[in-house]
Amino acid sequence: MSGLRTFLALISVVLLSGCSSQLQRDTVINAAPGTVWDVMSAFEQYPQWNPYHVYVEGRLEVGETLAVDVERPNGSTLTIQPTITKVVPGKEFVWESGSWWTLARRYSVRVVDVGRGRTRLLLRESFSGLAAPFTHLRAIGPGYKLINLAAQARAEAVTTP
Repeated sequence: MSGLRTFLALISVVLLSGCSSQLQRDTVINAAPGTVWDVMSAFEQYPQWNPYHVYVEGRLEVGETLAVDVERPNGSTLTIQPTITKVVPGKEFVWESGSWWTLARRYSVRVVDVGRGRTRLLLRESFSGLAAPFTHLRAIGPGYKLINLAAQARAEAVTTP
C-alpha cells in the first residue's frame, strides 16, 4: 500500500505543480505565408534543408503517426514517433508524443501573415510530466534556431526570381 501512496503523491505533485517547460523560437521571413507553409509542411523535403528534423516520414493529417529523426546541434540524435493532433492548412500543425506522467511533448509550427509579403514562422515545443524539468532545452533551442534560419533561406530562395 505504501508504494501506491507514493505513486499517487507523485502524480498529485505533477498535476498540482504543473511540471512543464516550454521553448519558443520565431523569425520573420521575406516570403508569403503560403510559401513558408509549403516549406514547413513538405515533410518529404526535410532531408534537403532541415538541419534538425532531418527526416520525417508520414502525412500531415490528424491522427497520422510520424517517424521523426532529430539531430541536435550538440551531436545527440533520437527518433520520435509523434502523432499529428492538429492541422489548420496554411496556418498551423501540431504533433504530440510521450506520456503525460513521464514526458509529453507538444510541437507546433505556426505561420502568421505579418503583411507586405512577410511571414512570422513560430516554432514552439512544450514539455509536461515528471521528466519535464529535466528536459535539455539548451540542446533543443539552438536546433530550432537552425530550423528557422534554414526555412527562411529556403522560402526566400523560392520567392526570389
